[in-house]
Amino acid sequence: MWMVKYLKFWLRSTNQYGVHSPFVYQFVTQGLYKKGKFRGRKTHRILLRIISYFGIEQLVPTEECSDLQMLLYRYFPHLSERVKGKKRLVYHQLDTGTALGSYFSWKDFDEEDILVVEGIYRSQKSEDSWKEICQHPRVRVTVNLFWLGVVFFRRGQAKEHFVIRP
Repeated sequence: MWMVKYLKFWLRSTNQYGVHSPFVYQFVTQGLYKKGKFRGRKTHRILLRIISYFGIEQLVPTEECSDLQMLLYRYFPHLSERVKGKKRLVYHQLDTGTALGSYFSWKDFDEEDILVVEGIYRSQKSEDSWKEICQHPRVRVTVNLFWLGVVFFRRGQAKEHFVIRP
């Protein structure tokens, strides 16, 4: 079933040449598509590129993930889960069955925060949750990477949704 979803994704998606937002274009070309030293699962490599590109200083995982924590410590030993007022990334797995709202209120997200959501196509419930996240009024830009969804809350940015091949 996921192969059909991936094929539909592939047909709808674009690369950096189909992106007409300077912010997202730079993110895709200099962040996502940048070859790097990162090893691990595809979702983890993408997450590590996001952390590196945006200079994230605080990572807040909503669930424990030991293999991810080992990678984070290896590549980014400076990351903190507790420091407020820093560039923050919240990492949430949709397939855990726990709604994002049980960890955070939408008011908790600042303009500079980034939300990364894993598993946006794992089930119909995950897809529905992703669509709900995309439609929230606080959300400005979303980037659908099939395995992950990236959400930005940048004020002053037009509301846009991108489907990008990672």
